[in-house]
Order: sequence, then C-alpha cells, then structure tokens
Amino acid sequence: MPGKIFVIYKVSAKDPDETKKLAEELKSLKNAVVKDVKTEPIGFGIEIIKVGVLVDEKNPDAVEKTLEEIRKNPLVQDAETDAMTLL
Repeated sequence: MPGKIFVIYKVSAKDPDETKKLAEELKSLKNAVVKDVKTEPIGFGIEIIKVGVLVDEKNPDAVEKTLEEIRKNPLVQDAETDAMTLL
C-alpha cells in the first residue's frame, strides 16, 4: 500500500485585501488533495495562508509540483514548504 505525504505550505498574498480570495482559490489545487486551508494572523493586520495537502509518496516530484502550482497563481507573493510528514 503506497504511503502518503502530508505537506503544509505557507503562502502570502501580494495584496493583503486578496488573502481570502486566494485562500478560496487554493482549495482547488490539481497536483494534490487539499485537506485544509486556513488563514493565520502574523501581526499588524497581515495574514498568512496555510495549505495542508496530501500527495502520493510514489511520486516524489508531487511536493515540488504542488508548490510550483501555488507559486503560479497571480495573487501569490511568496510560497514555501512549512512542514512535511510521511503518513
């Protein structure tokens, strides 16, 4: 039985007013199964988006492909892998 990798990406929007819209768009990623999308305040009214996804362990490129898919969104200023664990 193939394992799954749970990855949390940390995403920031170019425009703080577009954070909620971006969070909704990130719920429909193609390269992974999105399990959770939430916004977290980081200070001074600025929020960061955390996206939790499941990818197949057999496809080692899936983690990077998902990150690239997130970065291609025109509303994204920055995206990085925050945490990763094997399930």
